[in-house]
Amino acid sequence: MTCKLLTGNGAAAWGARLAQVDYIPAFPITPQTEIIESLSAWVRNGELKARLTMLESEHSMLTAAGAAATTGARVFTATSSQGLMYGFEMLYNVAGWRVPLVLVNVSRALAAPVTLEPDHCDVLAARDSGFLQIHCSTVQEVLDSVLIAYRLAEHPRVRLPVIVNLDGFYLSFTREPCTLVEPRAAIDFLGAFDPGETFLSASAPRAQAVAVLGGSLYSYFRYQAHLAQTAALEVYDEVAKDFEARFGRQHGLVEAYRLD
Repeated sequence: MTCKLLTGNGAAAWGARLAQVDYIPAFPITPQTEIIESLSAWVRNGELKARLTMLESEHSMLTAAGAAATTGARVFTATSSQGLMYGFEMLYNVAGWRVPLVLVNVSRALAAPVTLEPDHCDVLAARDSGFLQIHCSTVQEVLDSVLIAYRLAEHPRVRLPVIVNLDGFYLSFTREPCTLVEPRAAIDFLGAFDPGETFLSASAPRAQAVAVLGGSLYSYFRYQAHLAQTAALEVYDEVAKDFEARFGRQHGLVEAYRLD
């Protein structure tokens, strides 16, 4: 394993690179822009075989991310603060589509008044959207959590998108020692994503639409998503234990501090 001095943003980018993502829809916003700049450079240099597309807004970015994930592509994107709010409508759609993707949110306070300090109002607003959330306090946790998030999102008992959250400025731009997972080991941990028969394929085109449902059917599908979120608690524990066995780092569901 290789140890590097990385920012939180750099660790998020490395997590996506080690996951060998297929598609990165992007839109810049401080303080997460370094993530897509790093990924863009790797794609341009041939170090990451992925498609990176700049969109005109975070709403379009999340729409593209969800649409790509419906085809079985491994999708990564990132945003922050007002960007998350701008694409907020699509959070509910993407989660409702039950597609696995990873969104890194670099928390920054919402206006107004305007500040560039970190604040969790952005990610807490997404609490009930259907996205699972993993919150990180160190650079190492950011990298590890991106890998864990893909394994969690793609699990057949879950199939939900995941937000990996880190504090803007304090963690996004702070450099800390970070141990990189070897690329082969990362892929062995993640495994190949099997989208199953529910995903769209260009080789076997078919129509798929979301009907306008009555209250009972709507509640049924929302309840299925709730069951998936509940299952994610158990699946996370399984994934975290496997991660610890492979890489020696423990990431439990909750890190307790002075709770005796």
